Amino acid sequence: MSLFDKFKNSRKIPTESAIVQIVFPGTAPGGYIAKNIVLRSAKMVIDDKTRIIDDCVKLVNESYNPVVFFKRYDLLISLCKEMADMEEYYPFKDPLPSTQLLHLNEQKPLTINDFIDRYYESINSKISKLKTEKARIAKSVEFYNTLSSYNGIMESENIAKYSDLYRQLKTKINEGA
Repeated sequence: MSLFDKFKNSRKIPTESAIVQIVFPGTAPGGYIAKNIVLRSAKMVIDDKTRIIDDCVKLVNESYNPVVFFKRYDLLISLCKEMADMEEYYPFKDPLPSTQLLHLNEQKPLTINDFIDRYYESINSKISKLKTEKARIAKSVEFYNTLSSYNGIMESENIAKYSDLYRQLKTKINEGA
């Protein structure tokens, strides 16, 4: 069902309707807004959220910075939830936002593992350029501590992965590589 179906014979939409509250958050109930304004505004909101989602996807798939990755991943999930809430009112094309959200949730461990690999490669490259063992150890500890600060977001397989990579870094440093 789309917004057109719900308010088919109406030129105005009540301000307490869900679509008005999504498009114009905080609008006081008890009034009406012209349907064409709501539709145009919904399109603008969706276009803006889609642009931000596309940007988030790029950063989530390419970033090796933990702060950027986890903030953008969180924003991506949040925006997909907002878009999924609009499905009842707006005629989205496939794939639907709810389908994309389901896919994101299913792929979360793999997405985080891919990020961990990128971050590990970045840290490993930096370690190889450091001159002192003390600096190399500090950089490897930074890798572990930074990722462990996101344990509440990660799945157990992600934690096991970065823990194993940390052990590999320590072994390389101890062997003098």
